Amino acid sequence: MRFVLLCAWVLAGCAASSPSRAPLAEAGELVALEDVGPAVGDAPPRLRLAFRGADGALTPVALEAAAFVPRWREGGALVDPERRLYEVAPGGAPRMLAAGVTALASDGARLAYVVQRDLEVELRVDDGEGPRTWARGLSSAAMLRVDGARVRFVGAVPGGVAGVWWADADGARCVTNCALRTGEPWGDAFVPPPEDPSQLEAP
Repeated sequence: MRFVLLCAWVLAGCAASSPSRAPLAEAGELVALEDVGPAVGDAPPRLRLAFRGADGALTPVALEAAAFVPRWREGGALVDPERRLYEVAPGGAPRMLAAGVTALASDGARLAYVVQRDLEVELRVDDGEGPRTWARGLSSAAMLRVDGARVRFVGAVPGGVAGVWWADADGARCVTNCALRTGEPWGDAFVPPPEDPSQLEAP
């Protein structure tokens, strides 16, 4: 099954959708220079990135990215087209953090990402002290939004219907479509998931 990284399309915290529109920032940040990947089907983008300083100077990043967050800790983070997650610091070598990553988001302090493990996914969060698993046993998790001490996302359990969830260090909680199952009538109980991470409001 072709890999689709839900970031440049719908994921929160990623700045890959409009490389030419990335605004200047007061501090350094990762920005996309161009998409050099295939513009066909659902193939992920292959973005060339650079760090842009407060003065506008660009420092190229050696790795291509399918998705990225412009800021995390002292640098940024990216997922390459092979779904490997890297921390990228200005002037430093990229450091691989995880493999099989299908989504990510950050508020600058915390990095949230989804790891595919066989037929299930895990939501992990790293605040700089190392990753911790905040949710496991899900069949999907996407459209992440880091919101203080919580991560909000659209997810589902095996056999379940996608709905809104949130997770913190104590575990994950389902908010909408929790009792619905595929292949069963939903009636008016189905709540369409939001189309944009900004719509993932507090339950």
